[in-house]
Amino acid sequence: MKMKTVLMVAEKPSLAQSIAKILSRGNMSSRKGLNGACSVHEYTGSFAGQSAHFKMTSVCGHVMTLDFIGKYNNWDKVDPAELFSKAPTEKKEANPKLNMVKFLQVEGRGCDYIVLWLDCDKEGENICFEVLDATAPVMNKARGNERTVYRAKFSSITDTDICNAMNQLGEPNHNEALSVDARQELDLRIGCAFTRFQTKYFQGKYGNLDSSLISFGPCQTPTLGFCVERHDKIQSFKPETYWVLQTKVSPDKDSCLTLDWDRVRVFDREIAQMFLNITKAAKEAKVESVSKKEKAKQRPLALNTVEMLRVASAALGMGPQHTMQIAERLYTQGYISYPRTETTHYPENFDLKGALRQQANNPYWAETVKVLLSEGINRPRKGHDAGDHPPITPMRAASEAELVLEKLKKRKPYTSSTQVEMLRGEVRLTCDLLRHNRESSFWKAPPLLAASLIHAAIEDLLQTDFNEFKKQRVEGEEEAGDHGTSPLLDGAALQHSFFNKLWDVCNKWQKQLPTLKPLERYLQISVHATRNTRRKMEDRHVSLPEFNQCFGLTDNVDRAYFAVFDGHGGIDAANYAATHLHVNVAHHKEILKNPEVALKESFEKTDDMFLLKAKREKLRSGSTGVAALIVGNKLHIAWLGDSQVMLVQRGKAVTLMEPHKPEREDERQRIEALGGCVTYMDCWRVNGTLAVSRAIGDLLQKPYVSGCADSASLELTGSEDYVLLACDGFFDAIQPFEVVDHVLEHLTQSKGDGLHTAERLVAAAKESGSTDNITVLLVFLREPREILSDCLRDAKSCSAEDCTSEPLFNFFSSKPNN
Repeated sequence: MKMKTVLMVAEKPSLAQSIAKILSRGNMSSRKGLNGACSVHEYTGSFAGQSAHFKMTSVCGHVMTLDFIGKYNNWDKVDPAELFSKAPTEKKEANPKLNMVKFLQVEGRGCDYIVLWLDCDKEGENICFEVLDATAPVMNKARGNERTVYRAKFSSITDTDICNAMNQLGEPNHNEALSVDARQELDLRIGCAFTRFQTKYFQGKYGNLDSSLISFGPCQTPTLGFCVERHDKIQSFKPETYWVLQTKVSPDKDSCLTLDWDRVRVFDREIAQMFLNITKAAKEAKVESVSKKEKAKQRPLALNTVEMLRVASAALGMGPQHTMQIAERLYTQGYISYPRTETTHYPENFDLKGALRQQANNPYWAETVKVLLSEGINRPRKGHDAGDHPPITPMRAASEAELVLEKLKKRKPYTSSTQVEMLRGEVRLTCDLLRHNRESSFWKAPPLLAASLIHAAIEDLLQTDFNEFKKQRVEGEEEAGDHGTSPLLDGAALQHSFFNKLWDVCNKWQKQLPTLKPLERYLQISVHATRNTRRKMEDRHVSLPEFNQCFGLTDNVDRAYFAVFDGHGGIDAANYAATHLHVNVAHHKEILKNPEVALKESFEKTDDMFLLKAKREKLRSGSTGVAALIVGNKLHIAWLGDSQVMLVQRGKAVTLMEPHKPEREDERQRIEALGGCVTYMDCWRVNGTLAVSRAIGDLLQKPYVSGCADSASLELTGSEDYVLLACDGFFDAIQPFEVVDHVLEHLTQSKGDGLHTAERLVAAAKESGSTDNITVLLVFLREPREILSDCLRDAKSCSAEDCTSEPLFNFFSSKPNN
């Protein structure tokens, strides 16, 4: 008897791989499908009580899309009113380049059964029938009343959930699929009719509305109304200067109590001064009353998508786009249940104890879990059942070794820099000058050798007595904020000593060169910076692909460091950050175990160090900054302000971060909670001055302009093309999708030579109207010729996720949305 063949189809390639791995217990073979975007995973197992050959594959979101027939796409000949009822529609392939229908027919030909593993929502049900329309004609005919179509229902990618779904197969819901068809037709007819109508109506009537397209959408237009309403309130707000009286009481040496003023604030400076004088004259305060209130906080409702986005923004400073990227990735890897749900009520039969048992060995909350399991748990509060997926739930435990978790870090107080730390900072400046001086003979040394020589010379220098390099303290420096705990060193004498040590190391290595370990990862750097039309160049950048060699790290894990700093109000802060940040990263206690934390906290430490220097030398400058640290197969980033980093993966731009700007709602709330304000003066500004809300330095604007960085991490799979770091002078003029186009155009013209790509990008920003300093640092993670070759293929380098309707990393399309 011939073995039956079962075709199984998931919604995304990554899900297909995860599900096949679970069902086959890891014993499967994989091959690429004909469209290049979807893989096919094959294994042998049992189905309906008999041996069967399984083929697991996927689509990339919707197979089909709805559109009007060709003659109704002419704006000039078709009345928008006709689009409501008269205009016929037709189904077309959503992405013709993927050849998804042909791919499904090739894989479905000769199959006896089909199991649909699409997402368990209405969109998923609709895709089920799109898959069936493509595969049913080529599958083997059923015998009699034999059932051949099955639907798997699941909410998480765990062994238990997937195996249960396979053992309890149902049928696809045709009514839910039809409801999506109806919604698609309504969106098409309403959106196109009103878009065409209002575009024609408004053009020529308002100067700032002469756009080629003024789009309308059932969701976007009401949302726009909310935005306009909020904008009008902001514009009509008139700030007034007010004064606050702040008093601190110290009952003893170890405690301090800050008192709130019952009057809160006054708007008359003379009255405020009067109250201040009265308070200063008083020698004692009287306690009039003591009150005590008990507050009971309810247990939270089960987590749905809206609450997850709110908490991520408030507690972690993460934007909704970034949050959903991480949630989707955690879902596909089996750590949490499906992250898109409106439900806050657990079903009565939900296995809460099973979910708790998965966390019993977690190092942080294992004890709490064990107490709950032993003493019994209360049922969660009854929330809202929207009829979709269960609430978002952790499905299996994860250690920090498995996941790089973004946590809200408390600001740690750093002591003043030690003598050795200050020394290393000065030496790092000297080394950077050496590496970037092309006229120096030292430049002729290969980067790997240069970095190793630098480290060896510094190590020798650290063995010397630094008393001879100490500078004499000038009067008043101790009062400037460092209290005399950090000795200052004579930079000129220190440099002279360093060069002597470097010369000695060169002579020693000339006789016997030690073994130097090259980088295993491919990296090619293209960097370009220009003053543009500004009077001064206040940008700085750092490129250290030989990070390990510079700092003597020998744990066999490749590290490379890159950073861009955009100074304002002077160059001192940008210079200082470019000199010290990577040194602080290298010496951070978490550099080996948790590089993201090391990178993030080093921003704060660098800010603290520069503030001491700023107080001592009366400096008022500041600098935004963005840094990327590649450690093995992971990319870690951290940033302050509006300098940005982006990733391009298989020709698609990936959003990694959200810049710190005063108009961001969470930043505005933070600033106002500290007593500052955000006002509009040609752009949104902190206290009417700075257009960024976080930066290194800016002594007079602390704490409103914060020095606490945000961070993120990303697993590198080998499909990434390049990482780009740049200042706001670039990103204010060039959109992410334009970066991809400019890089591809340059590589095409240069026949795959990526060395001068950054120059092309800087020129594009200037042509687009940028007048600011511009710095672009581009790090190719793959050979540029290979990137060019992939982009020119028919498949257009389409990765698994960027073809989906709700991509994992929220890729930008190569065209702006209408």
